[in-house]
Amino acid sequence: MELLEVNHLCKTYGSGETAVHALKDVSFSVPKGEYVAVVGESGSGKSTLLNLIGGLDTPTSGKVLIDGKDVFAMKDRELTIFRRRNIGFIFQAFNLIPELTVEQNILFPICAVNFTEEEWYGIYHDEKDYDLCFGVEQERWETAEGRKVFTVFDAVGEIVMPGGHMTVEQLTALLNTIPMEITFVDADNINRFFNEGPKDFKRPGMAIDREVFSCHPPKIESTVRRIIGEFRAGALDEVPIWMDKNGKCMLVRYMAVRDKEGKYLGTLELVQDMGFAKEHFQPEKRQEEIW
Repeated sequence: MELLEVNHLCKTYGSGETAVHALKDVSFSVPKGEYVAVVGESGSGKSTLLNLIGGLDTPTSGKVLIDGKDVFAMKDRELTIFRRRNIGFIFQAFNLIPELTVEQNILFPICAVNFTEEEWYGIYHDEKDYDLCFGVEQERWETAEGRKVFTVFDAVGEIVMPGGHMTVEQLTALLNTIPMEITFVDADNINRFFNEGPKDFKRPGMAIDREVFSCHPPKIESTVRRIIGEFRAGALDEVPIWMDKNGKCMLVRYMAVRDKEGKYLGTLELVQDMGFAKEHFQPEKRQEEIW
């Protein structure tokens, strides 16, 4: 199969006595893998021919087929995408975007080729969290504003979340790596999750699927009930409690877990040994004492 077929190509500029016939009934073909150079005098129609082959101009008559596809049978949008993905140009005048660097001029068409329309919607929303891209101020894109982008992951047998996907093994290891004691209590006050590892506040596995209040001493049960009650009512979102535990400076944070609509889903308890922070600032304190 021929890579390029030019059939009876004609291009005329103007009409009547002032008509200029840049190309007259030009036909040839180029097989795949062959290199071809177009040679001729100035004004002989070389640029006109190349512009027509590349879909930058339309002929008066005739056809251009690239890899079997009729270039001029395509609609404007289809032709733009085809040209972007299949044809390369090196212009005498460079035709670069002056506001962009050389690197950005290279990246811009690559992005245009490799991102789908749906991905551009996602990029638009992600861009809001970043500095300027290519020095261009972001404008409001009404079509994208009203369109939610859902990422579809090829994640058979994995846990799929809005931010990505993991295996159970990966998620378990990740939660166990976080230097905190993690507890999740659902909206029905039932213990649903404890991460693994040594703990200053013991969390027996037998407490899973049991009511959270049964896991606390009577003297603090009322406090836990009050905090969770405030979370459920929407009166509070977080309660930090500093305490000394076995000679350690501990920070216990209770946090309300809600969905995007604000519906209460449960309570997260994070316990962290803050000794590292104390050690970090001690040298600075000693320095102040010296001065």
